[in-house]
Amino acid sequence: MREGRGVFRYASGNVYEGDYKAGKMEGRGVYRYADGDVYDGEWKAGKAEGRGVYWYANGNVYEGTFKAGKREGRGVFHCPDSVYDGEYKGGKEGKGGKEVPRLLLQPRRGHPAAERDAPTLADTAAPTQLAALPSATDLGVDERKLELWCKRGGGDLEPVL
Repeated sequence: MREGRGVFRYASGNVYEGDYKAGKMEGRGVYRYADGDVYDGEWKAGKAEGRGVYWYANGNVYEGTFKAGKREGRGVFHCPDSVYDGEYKGGKEGKGGKEVPRLLLQPRRGHPAAERDAPTLADTAAPTQLAALPSATDLGVDERKLELWCKRGGGDLEPVL
């Protein structure tokens, strides 16, 4: 039975490096999937639980909390064209969150997944918070058009600009 810190390489090509307790992933650890996905964060009873970052092979990134292996609680989901900042329940976006087009965001700190570096525990000490958003005036955009664009669910910004 595994106990303490270690590395386990699965026949599938997946690799876990981190803490074990009673033979299960527990504590801090990094799980690298053969398909290119990476989870770096806290574990409990063999499942992602607590704070962590999940880098998807397609470039999406979730930073936030997990429970029983699913997104749960506060989190930020980064996609190529937008960012969702809000609550999650059972792995799905909850009510009261905010989706913001990436074009309206300030650049964020360098991200290991974007640079194709393997993430380290230090890279995920705390989720990245969204930078302050520029105002519609700062962007030279009519505020009413931007509000309408948000209400319609986002998408192409061309009509707003």
